[in-house]
Amino acid sequence: MQQQEPHQQQDLPEKTVSQAESEPAMGGLQRAWLYGALAMELTVGVVGGALGGYALDHWQGTSPLWTVILLVLGFAGGFTLMLRGFSKLEDKWQ
Repeated sequence: MQQQEPHQQQDLPEKTVSQAESEPAMGGLQRAWLYGALAMELTVGVVGGALGGYALDHWQGTSPLWTVILLVLGFAGGFTLMLRGFSKLEDKWQ
């Protein structure tokens, strides 16, 4: 019977600190997608609040009461999510 040799790993050269610093952490297209996703969080919050408020106003017969309330809450929630996302990205890139 033949014994199989254990799989040997190839020794890959490790990057030096200067090489790691010179390479960008994230490509331009990936960064654009992340910024777009953060902008969508704000947009969805505002539009969702406005549409939900409009539906409640139509259902209850009130004028702009729920639209204004949910619009402000949607803006605050979307803005909060957007700021959290920006702070996470900033920590990642530094």
